[in-house]
Amino acid sequence: MITDGAKHCNAVAIGPGLALTEAVGAIVRHVATHLQLPMVADASALHHLAGHLPSVPGERLILTPHEGEFALLSGRGAIPGAERPARLRAFVDEFGITTLLKGRTTLVADRTSLHLNPSGTSALATAGTGDVLSGIIATLLAQGLTPLDAGRAGAYWHGRAGACAAAARPVGVVAGDIANALGQASHAARDGWPIRIF
Repeated sequence: MITDGAKHCNAVAIGPGLALTEAVGAIVRHVATHLQLPMVADASALHHLAGHLPSVPGERLILTPHEGEFALLSGRGAIPGAERPARLRAFVDEFGITTLLKGRTTLVADRTSLHLNPSGTSALATAGTGDVLSGIIATLLAQGLTPLDAGRAGAYWHGRAGACAAAARPVGVVAGDIANALGQASHAARDGWPIRIF
C-alpha cells in the first residue's frame, strides 16, 4: 500500500509521529530498504533503523539525528563536543549514509565532505522544529537535490527561519513559527551557506 502510494511521490520523509512498536518498525525498515525514492529519516524512524543500517541502501537517504539519536544509531554512546566531527565522519564512512547531526552547531556529512551550518539559533531548541527540518529536506530532495545538498541547504534555511521567528517572537517560539517564517527566511538565506570544513 505505501509503495503503491509512493509512485505518485518524488521524495519521502519518514519518522515524525510514528509509534515505537515492532510492527511500525517492520514498515519503516521495509520502506527504507525497498522504496526507490530519495528519503529523509528522522525521529522514530531512527529508532527503528538502529541496528539495521548495514541493510539500508545509503545513496538516496539522509538521516537527521540529534545527539541522543546519533548515540543510538552509532552504538557508541554520547559524544563529547570536541569529538562530534570525528564521530560523524567515522559513522558516515562506516555506513555510507549522508547524515545531518543536529545540535548547537549542526553538521552535515557524506563520504566526500563534512559541512558546518552557521545559521543555528536557540529558537530551534523546542519540540517539533526537527519535524519542520525533515519537511524542508524532503521538499528539497523532491526538487532533485542530492541528500548532501538537501541537508546543507535545509539546515541553513531552517536556521534562518529560526532567527526570523525569534525576531518576531523573542520568547516562546514554537515549531509553527519556524514553518511560518520559511518564506521570509528564503530571502535572508542568500548571504550564506554551510561551511565545508573537511
